[in-house]
Amino acid sequence: MKSQRSKKTQKSTPTTSEEFWNQAIEDEESGDRWISSDLEKSLRFYQRAYNHYNSAIKLDGAYFDAHYNAARLLFHVYLKFTSQEEIDLSKLETISTFETDPNSVIQPLDKILIAHQTTLNLPPPAEDLNLYIDICFNAAVLYTELIEKAFDEDVDFDTLFNNATRSEELFSRVLQTQLADENMDIETLLDTIESAYKLVQTAYESTYNESQLTTVSSHFEEFVSSLDEVVSSNFSKIPSARMSDLTISKTSLLASKCLDFDSLLHLWQDSKLPDNYKRFLQAADSVQNFVDTVILYGVQVNDDDKWKYLTTLNGLYKKAQELIVKETDLLKPQDAQNFSEYSILRISTLISRADVDIERSCLNVPQAISNKAILLKNGITFLKGAINLSKESGGLKEPSKDKLTRAFKRKQAELKLSKLV
Repeated sequence: MKSQRSKKTQKSTPTTSEEFWNQAIEDEESGDRWISSDLEKSLRFYQRAYNHYNSAIKLDGAYFDAHYNAARLLFHVYLKFTSQEEIDLSKLETISTFETDPNSVIQPLDKILIAHQTTLNLPPPAEDLNLYIDICFNAAVLYTELIEKAFDEDVDFDTLFNNATRSEELFSRVLQTQLADENMDIETLLDTIESAYKLVQTAYESTYNESQLTTVSSHFEEFVSSLDEVVSSNFSKIPSARMSDLTISKTSLLASKCLDFDSLLHLWQDSKLPDNYKRFLQAADSVQNFVDTVILYGVQVNDDDKWKYLTTLNGLYKKAQELIVKETDLLKPQDAQNFSEYSILRISTLISRADVDIERSCLNVPQAISNKAILLKNGITFLKGAINLSKESGGLKEPSKDKLTRAFKRKQAELKLSKLV
C-alpha cells in the first residue's frame, strides 16, 4: 500500500471540498495511531475519514486527491481488517459493513477495485504524477487479490486470466514510470517487482488443468523476463536482505508451475537461496500447492506418494521452526513487536507440523502403520506446544492484532487437540 498525501492547513468546520479532505486526513491519521491498540476505535476513525473523503468528492467530482485517498483507504482497511481471519468484524458492534451500509469503509474487493478504476479514469494531477502511479500499483495488487479469492470460489478461467492480464498491464505501466525516474527509490522499485512476481505466481496457481497452465506460462514468459532484467540491471543497488527475498519470490514463482515433484525440490535446494525460515516456509507452501494442483488436474495420488510429500513437508517445517527459534533468541528485550511476530510464526509452524504428522498417521503404508502411535503422539505434542506458546504474554506493547492472532491460533490448536484426546 502506498502512503497518503500530506496534510494541508486544517480548518475547524469543513464546508469546502478541500476542508473535508483535510479533516479526512486528520481522521485517518488518528485511525493509524489507534490501530495497534484498539481496532474498533481505529475503524471508527477510518469510517469518519472515508465519510469526509466522500463529502469532498460530492462537492467536487473531479477532485483526484479525494478519490485517490478514499480508494486507498478502502484497500488499507481490507488488508488490515477484512482479510485477516483472526478479526471477527461481527463482534465490533459499532462497526457497519457494506452489507448493512453502502457507505461503509468495509467493502468487498470488487467494490474497492471499482473505486480504484474510477480514480484512474480521472485526469491525474500534473503536479504529482506519483499519485497516479500509486493508484495503478494498488489496482494491480487488487487484481491479484481478486484472482486468489475468485479461484477459491470456482470462477471460470477466462475471468481469472483477464484479471491477470489487466494486473500485468498496470504493473508494466508502473514499472515503466519508475524506471524512467532517476530519483526512484530502489525499495519502491523492488516492491513493484515482488508484487509482479506474486501476480504471475497467483496466475499459475489459478489454473484448472495443464492446458490452462501452458497458456498462462506462455503469456507471462516475456513479462517475467522483463522483471528479471530489472533485477539484474539494478543488482548492485539491491540490499542483500531484499535480494534474498527476491530470490525466494522468484523461486516460488517457478515452483508454482512445476508438475514434477523432484524438479520442484531441486528448485528449493539451490545453493543461492538464503538459509532462513522464509525460504523453508515458502518451500512448504510450494509443496502443498503442488499436491493441491496435481489432485485438481486429475492425477491419481496414492498413499506412497502422500507419504513422500508429507515427509518432505515435515522436514521443511522442522527446519523453518529451528530457524525461527534461532532468530527469536537473537531478539533484544525491547523488540516487543518482533518477538510477538516470531511467537506467532512458531505457533503456526507447530500447528502445521501437527497436521502433517496426524495426516501421515492415517496413511496405509508400512512406515505409517508401524509409526502410527509415534506420529499421533508427535501431533499431540506439537498442538500442546502451540497452545502453551499462545498463552505467553506478548508484553504491554504487543499490537492488539497480534493478541487476536494468538487467541485465534490457540482455538485452532485446541479444536484439533480435542479430536485426538
